[in-house]
Amino acid sequence: MTAGRRELFVYYRVAEGEWREACAAVHEFQSVLRASHPELTARVLRRPDVGNGWVTLMEVYSIDARSNPDGVDGEWQSRIEDGARVLRRWLRSDRHADCFDAVDG
Repeated sequence: MTAGRRELFVYYRVAEGEWREACAAVHEFQSVLRASHPELTARVLRRPDVGNGWVTLMEVYSIDARSNPDGVDGEWQSRIEDGARVLRRWLRSDRHADCFDAVDG
């Protein structure tokens, strides 16, 4: 089987009382990335449960296959991490990044 487009998933914890602010910061830097790179799709998700006062957020990134058939590569991941520097004040854990290859076409 041939690997499909690579997508990036980044998750981390923030304090329960600060997750909305952190989410707003994520949306802002994702909007900047998308404005300069319209082939990028970026989302932020929130785990529905709260554990010990922490909320887990997940950023999801994918690239239009017409512009980059390989998807999110190392160069893209570096751009994303550069934008995510604005989150430092809210992070209560490391940012964990995992890549997955799309198998749905």
